[in-house]
Amino acid sequence: MAGGVDRSPEAEAARLQRRRALAAQGLTCKQAAAREGVKYISMHNYARVRGIRFVSGGKRGPRRIEIGAAEVAQIAAIYAAGASLNETAERAGYSVPTIRRAFRAHGVPICARFTPRART
Repeated sequence: MAGGVDRSPEAEAARLQRRRALAAQGLTCKQAAAREGVKYISMHNYARVRGIRFVSGGKRGPRRIEIGAAEVAQIAAIYAAGASLNETAERAGYSVPTIRRAFRAHGVPICARFTPRART
């Protein structure tokens, strides 16, 4: 055979078995394509048509940071001492939304530290 892919039934069966084994090893489609020496889209289409399921290698979404009760108590003490929510978050090393979420989860009251200006 001069170039190209061997399309004989024996070669196809061997290729299918190899690629199913790669999926069973827990590889992503991109990793399996690299091992087989083919382009990702070729591996993706091959797997989709033949029902081979590779491990998802996509984005997992935003990561939620959970703060324990003891640490929330320490952070709440900083906030109660008069620091703003921004200052509290900066000192604690977390973002403001993470601090706000932790305070809500542990029942720490968050008060408005500013008074809106009256419109004239």
